[in-house]
Amino acid sequence: MAQQQNQNQYTQQPRQQPQQPQSQSFPRRVRNAVQAQQPQFGFVQDEQQRIDEGASLMTWTPFEYEFQEKEENWYLTGGIIAALFIAGAILLRNYLMAVTFFLLAVVIYIYAERKPRRILVELKEFGIRSNTTFYKYKELTKFWIVYRPGDVKTLNLETNNLFNPVVSIQIEDKDPNQIREILKQRLYEDLEHQES
Repeated sequence: MAQQQNQNQYTQQPRQQPQQPQSQSFPRRVRNAVQAQQPQFGFVQDEQQRIDEGASLMTWTPFEYEFQEKEENWYLTGGIIAALFIAGAILLRNYLMAVTFFLLAVVIYIYAERKPRRILVELKEFGIRSNTTFYKYKELTKFWIVYRPGDVKTLNLETNNLFNPVVSIQIEDKDPNQIREILKQRLYEDLEHQES
C-alpha cells in the first residue's frame, strides 16, 4: 500500500519543463551568431581562395626551418653574456634595461629550444603558398635555389616587403629542377646569388 502511494506520488507530479535560457547579453549573442555562421563562411572563403590562387602545381610539407642542436657550451656562453649585461645594467642603476636584457635572454632561449613544425608549401598558378601566407608572383622580384645535399636545400624568394625581404623555404627531398622549371616560367631566376 505504501509502495502504491509512493508510485502515485511520483507519477502524479507534473514534469518540470526545462527552463528557458534567460536573455543573453549582446556580446554572447554576437559570438553565438558568428559561430553558427563559421562553417559556411569558412567554406566560401576557402573556395574563393582556391579560385584566386589557381591550380596547385606542386606540393610538399617541409619543416619551417632547419633545426640546429645546441651544445651545453652554447647555453653556458649565452648565459654568461646575458648575466654580464644584466649586472652592468644594475650597476648603472638602469633597472628597466636589466629587465629588458633578462626578457631578451628568455626569448632567445625559448627560440633556441623551439622545434620546427611541418608546414604546407604549394607552388600555385598565381603564386606560392607557405602555410597560411600566400605570395603572389607579382609581389616577388626573383628566386634562387641553394642546393648542397647534406648541407643546404632551400628555395629563396625575394619579396617587395620591407620587413620580410627574403623568404626561405626548405626543399628537403623535392627535386630542385622541377621547382626551378615551374618558377622560371613565372619569376626571374637569380643564378649569380651566392648563399653566405
